Amino acid sequence: MKMPRLSIAKLMGLVVVVAVDLVAWRALFPYIEHLGFVLALSGIALQVGLLGLIQGRGRNRMFWAGFLASGTLALMTYVWEESVPNNRTMIGSPWLTYMVAVDRYLPALSLRSSPRGWSATQVATNTVVLFLPQLLIALAGGLLFRGTARQRGIAPNLVRLPSPKT
Repeated sequence: MKMPRLSIAKLMGLVVVVAVDLVAWRALFPYIEHLGFVLALSGIALQVGLLGLIQGRGRNRMFWAGFLASGTLALMTYVWEESVPNNRTMIGSPWLTYMVAVDRYLPALSLRSSPRGWSATQVATNTVVLFLPQLLIALAGGLLFRGTARQRGIAPNLVRLPSPKT
């Protein structure tokens, strides 16, 4: 099996992306501990979506555009809910309802408690539990955009160029 070949420019681009992720994570971690972990996972997923949007064609590009738009919206509402104390707005209400339901049906997770006393496995589990709805919203948005592209007749992997005049 051949190993994939990466250019120096692509490796440097990867280093820049990882550096930006670490800076964002470090900036948010002291304020809201578990927000930093969820933001890191969501940021990686959105960066994969951006790469798919840049490299995709046709309906695949529409999927990644929907994934990116829906995922960003889900992440922004989650950050809003976590960063505003005693949030009772419509924006934070779905996340608060989700966390209360998780606390009720999975009390061992204790999402609403302070993360300072959490073990490493509890941090990982809670991060995944808080990230899953964002991922599902992003996937649903991507599928919705892709379905819309199919209805509009966008060809799957074709770029239509004007015919040359002879």
